[in-house]
Amino acid sequence: MLCSYCQQIAIHAASVPDEDLERSYDRVHHYGRTDSFPDLPSLAAAAAAGCEMCHLLRTQMLALLPGWIHSTERTLPLNDQNSPCSIEKYAFNYESRHVKERREQDLDGPYRLVFLVACPIIPHGQYLHVTFNVWATEAEPPVTLPVEETPAARYGGLRRRLPSHEPLSCRNIGTIQRLLRQCHNQHSTCCTGLTDFVPTRLLDLDCDLGPDMQLVSTSNLTARVSYVALSYTWGSSGLKLTTTAQSLGDRCSRIDLDSLPASLRDAVLVCRALTIRYLWIDALCIIQDSLADWATESASMHNVYTNAYFTLAATRSRSSDDGFLQERQHELVPFDYRNADSIKSGGTFFVTAEDAVVRSNDHFHYIEYSAWNQRGWTFQERSLSHRVLHFTEIFLNFECRTMEWTEDERPETSLIGRHSWLGPEIDATLVTQRRLLSRWYALLFRYNRRDLTNQHDKFPALSGFAHEMARLSPDTYVAGLWLADLANGLLWYPDVEASRCPSYRAPSWSWAQFDGKIATQGGLGDTPWEFDLVSHDVDLKTTDDMGRLASASLTLSGKRCSRTMVTHEARGIHGSHRFYSDGVFFGEGRLDDWSRPLAGITVHIFLVAYNELVGARKPDSLMLEAVDGHAGSYRRIGTISMYDHGAAKCDDYGDFIAENPDFRHDFWSGVEREVVQLI
Repeated sequence: MLCSYCQQIAIHAASVPDEDLERSYDRVHHYGRTDSFPDLPSLAAAAAAGCEMCHLLRTQMLALLPGWIHSTERTLPLNDQNSPCSIEKYAFNYESRHVKERREQDLDGPYRLVFLVACPIIPHGQYLHVTFNVWATEAEPPVTLPVEETPAARYGGLRRRLPSHEPLSCRNIGTIQRLLRQCHNQHSTCCTGLTDFVPTRLLDLDCDLGPDMQLVSTSNLTARVSYVALSYTWGSSGLKLTTTAQSLGDRCSRIDLDSLPASLRDAVLVCRALTIRYLWIDALCIIQDSLADWATESASMHNVYTNAYFTLAATRSRSSDDGFLQERQHELVPFDYRNADSIKSGGTFFVTAEDAVVRSNDHFHYIEYSAWNQRGWTFQERSLSHRVLHFTEIFLNFECRTMEWTEDERPETSLIGRHSWLGPEIDATLVTQRRLLSRWYALLFRYNRRDLTNQHDKFPALSGFAHEMARLSPDTYVAGLWLADLANGLLWYPDVEASRCPSYRAPSWSWAQFDGKIATQGGLGDTPWEFDLVSHDVDLKTTDDMGRLASASLTLSGKRCSRTMVTHEARGIHGSHRFYSDGVFFGEGRLDDWSRPLAGITVHIFLVAYNELVGARKPDSLMLEAVDGHAGSYRRIGTISMYDHGAAKCDDYGDFIAENPDFRHDFWSGVEREVVQLI
């Protein structure tokens, strides 16, 4: 049932897309209802009288109210009286962003209903937005039709189907199987780079044990098998059921389905629904208390995900106990389809509330912002996989390197297919060394913002990418840096909020000692180095040469000078410093521990390269401190960008006062080369 206000809601082909909503009020449509905060009595009365839309609208406004107050940094002037508000207008947003240039029958159709609310907490003439999703069909309609054949789709161009209540509905299972076959048989891009690799152990889900399963060694299988790899979040409390050296025999005999944590149990149910026999889960397929087995298996992790039939992502789960097959609940309001701009009418469309916190039911929020996608290990698990099936709070999402499908069946034109970590040019013959390195630095920027439960997994959780880089380029990997691009690799700097790992994980010259945002240089391109690499030394903790380190050092031959320096934070640039010695400005840069005082400390500056890509010839250098008791050994403490023409007089804030005539020459011209060791 709908009240008289809500009965006037009709789809208008002249409605505007998202980016025009604020500027084009002539394109939105009159609703004209007044009410008052905090109780919204008018909507409450209409809802009590049976209007389903008023009930949904009131519920959504009350849920959004705290966020509105917080975002405007104002409080409602309630006092002893209610605060009036006006639900003035509504509009439909369309999939297409070129609505005004297209004929009605060519529109992709509306996907969102927006109410515009005026109230005292915002300036006059501006509106708060209350948003709802628009669907062409119910989750489980009485008569199942392809979404494009529903009356709302035929007459109004509506394209989205309300996701099923059950993630493993018959409709979803059939669609996923079709997408997997289509990708495997028709997408040449998605089959590039596959090998005959099979993990050491797999879970056999069809082994005559009823609902239970067993762990099997793939060396005993007579042929290569297809398997699914699970990507999930363990959670801060770890996992209750794992494979250990003591339990290995029991796992190979039987694993009780009911003993599995919820996310692992749900993964088994998905595989069985799709008639897939073998499943790889790290907690069960790797002997967790064996350093040797863990090192061997983690070194091949990139192969596990690259060669899986698909990767099953428990995207909605924050821990292994959460599961991801929960039933979804939809509070649904039906509307008779009426197009106010034409004689076409008929059928029904449906409205549900958008998430009151996220405010957007799209791929970006429910996948990119998920807890699963903030985890360090899932970065390479997703990026190296050829196909990924996501289970989110509100929909299923399938992505491969050719296309993308979402359970609500939104138009494919509104989605972007996921490329490999190299981008669309995944053929190694098309990828230059500079492009590879550029992608590597981009990966580091994203990876370092992610979380790791075990802080010593910094290198192992990235080793898959490192192995792929080494496969595509004949280069040497040392503590997160590539020796062929060592100058760029050394000139990283941490964000002021980044934190150093309290125990040894990487040498001082490697970005991997920090957690948090790291900016990597990469801007020198192929600029000649001003130093030579004499040797490097790496002591590994495991057999994986891309994995955990016991120690690492670089021996370099180049120019070093020493100065007693002081610093001031550069005005307007948090974390950036201006360095000067004896009142003479030396350059700008960043300290790795940005609040560290330099007073009374001898700072050693080591020239890396002349950066000529910013319009001026600047010597980019490392700032070092000597290691007590080890002559010629240094630790990195920061980076500095100097000036080859000299320096300038500065005030106490590092601001220029006047040029210093004593430094109008190349500072480094008279410095002799020497050998230094960085640890």
